[in-house]
Amino acid sequence: MPQFNVSVPHSRTKDEVIEQMKGLLEKVTEKFGDQVKNLEQDWEEDKLNFSFRTFGINISGQGTVDDSAVHIQGKLPIAAMMFKGKIESGLKEQLQRMLK
Repeated sequence: MPQFNVSVPHSRTKDEVIEQMKGLLEKVTEKFGDQVKNLEQDWEEDKLNFSFRTFGINISGQGTVDDSAVHIQGKLPIAAMMFKGKIESGLKEQLQRMLK
């Protein structure tokens, strides 16, 4: 199964970034409204497992926060490959805004 990967550097503490990240997926839902459904997120310390449905396609992934960057990776069904660039650029843009 194809994957997407996004990494964005930060200069904050891990705890600050984790708190901000907890609201990121909700912001994505607000921004894309009816395009994102069934959003789920589960945090275990500095690791995030998430899933959502968009355009009839299920997307899942993991995120980690380390001392210098946020890393998001996930799996895409073959049918979603045409959206890979849009997904990666959208996530990167949201992370960069959040981490300013």
